[in-house]
Amino acid sequence: MELNKDKNLQDASKIINRLLKVDNILCFGERSWRSVNDSIFQQTALIQSRQHYYLTVISETEVRDILQLQDELNGQMDKSVSISLLVHTEDEIAHALAAGSRFFHKIFQKADQMYLHSHFKTQFCNSPVADPANALMLWQDHYQKATAFQESAGNLLGIDDNSASLYLIIESLEHACTGLLQACLDYQPKRSDLTYLLPLCNILSNQLESIFPRKTPADESHFQLLSKRKCFTDKNPNGPEDPFTIFFLHQQCVEWLKAAREVFESSRHTGHT
Repeated sequence: MELNKDKNLQDASKIINRLLKVDNILCFGERSWRSVNDSIFQQTALIQSRQHYYLTVISETEVRDILQLQDELNGQMDKSVSISLLVHTEDEIAHALAAGSRFFHKIFQKADQMYLHSHFKTQFCNSPVADPANALMLWQDHYQKATAFQESAGNLLGIDDNSASLYLIIESLEHACTGLLQACLDYQPKRSDLTYLLPLCNILSNQLESIFPRKTPADESHFQLLSKRKCFTDKNPNGPEDPFTIFFLHQQCVEWLKAAREVFESSRHTGHT
């Protein structure tokens, strides 16, 4: 049963139901952008808009490759719409709620119900919420590792084909993303790929997305490059990466870590962690 009148969410609900067996779908966030390019030298104004939704899906069975599922969903949506997808079984969520998950407690208290096939066992939602006292420890652990990888990447810039630096940049951002999601949202992501983690982190701050935007073909190229898991034995079939691109990604990595630290500190002061 579809409960939301938003056409984009209705379309997403139908596609998700075709891709897997669903019990519930909840929307816990939405981001939208609109740009207008108009001047006296143009015959018509160029207006572009984008919407990004954050959905939690309760599925009947476990989904092993959440990133592939998310890619399939986004591939069937309108090009101006994208979705971050969290998929968990009822048992997984019940266990998390019983353990006091702040993230899932808030999901069931405040998220918009998009689709309802069966009623979740709401008694778990009445269990105590865990004390966020360990948030600082979680963040510091991931942030220290992220900083170490970032500094190592900087030390290796310009050596060979820069594949080692790119690998370390990816490792740095993955640790920072995971730490931010765990510390600020009390959520443990199922995937470590940056094409999955970075959009999830954007829900915490506009500043994070501004560092790795996806507005131009060059932006998208950089974003996809970060999604490749490089290792010392893998060689790029298209040849070495452009050194200026790797230098740029390293600088953006430094900026993202700085912004992530500010987001975490802000969340501590506002009592969100």
